[in-house]
Amino acid sequence: MLAAGLGLAGQAGAIVVDQQQIIVDGGAAPFRVGGPTDQVLAQTFTAGVAGRLWEVRLPVSCFSGTFGLQVQTVAGSVPSGTVVSSVNVQSAGLPPSSGFQTLRLPSPPAVIAGDRLALVFRSTGSCEVSAGPTGDSYPRGDGFFRDRSSAAGQWTALGARADLPFQTLVEPAGQSFPEDDEGSYLIVRCFLQCLGRSPLP
Repeated sequence: MLAAGLGLAGQAGAIVVDQQQIIVDGGAAPFRVGGPTDQVLAQTFTAGVAGRLWEVRLPVSCFSGTFGLQVQTVAGSVPSGTVVSSVNVQSAGLPPSSGFQTLRLPSPPAVIAGDRLALVFRSTGSCEVSAGPTGDSYPRGDGFFRDRSSAAGQWTALGARADLPFQTLVEPAGQSFPEDDEGSYLIVRCFLQCLGRSPLP
């Protein structure tokens, strides 16, 4: 029902889970998104597969307003503010206590293995994202928050629970490249840019 309501521009082929941190600490207070302080959450990640990012799965629930997912580039280890894809979902599509929800991007951005990107979550109403476990449960990225009191461009690390639970699902372009294979990485980046598919500089 959710995917059908997001107005897909096209249909994905076979998609696979690329990056994930799926441990949820049910005993911990969830992180608020929106609300009185207009809090925004973010989780950076490092792509492991070249292709198109079609879906993000997240343990999110909403009580009012809309929930927005943005995929942003990263600058200096935090979200840059440059949005390469986004989707907004009404709160009715993300009912409370419903576990991991699938957010499908209507314009799936091209990703390349080794690229660092950010998932940014905001709400016009009141939503919550479940907390992850204590410690650095996802070493290939970090969780952050900001709110109305934050200076422009300022992000603060989540703290003891360093990462949010999430999954990214990618339609592979054909082959994954290791992060240290710089030659292959640059070749694929150039190929996608020449096709006008890469959102990254």
